[in-house]
Amino acid sequence: MQNKKIQKIREALSWGCSEIEACHYAEVSLATLEKYLQQNPQFREEKNRLETLPNVLLKKRLFEAIAEAKPETCLKLLERKEQAGTPEVDFEIIAELEKRLHRKK
Repeated sequence: MQNKKIQKIREALSWGCSEIEACHYAEVSLATLEKYLQQNPQFREEKNRLETLPNVLLKKRLFEAIAEAKPETCLKLLERKEQAGTPEVDFEIIAELEKRLHRKK
């Protein structure tokens, strides 16, 4: 597979795209990606890390908003995450948000 297509797959995965969406963006078939992953186990590991990147960045932003005492920002981020189809959120985040929202009232 060409480096340009691999880079596009990396880019799409880092946005939170599925494998199918990343393949569509890179204009390669899913079968081509699977074959490439079999031949390049190090890329499989990188792919797995890239797939978690959007959640890691979201959690980072949530904790920054909590630290800045901006619970409204946190709630907006959580709503976006839920709308994106990834509703799993750490209970610690929710508990901290509730505490801060109650303190503001």
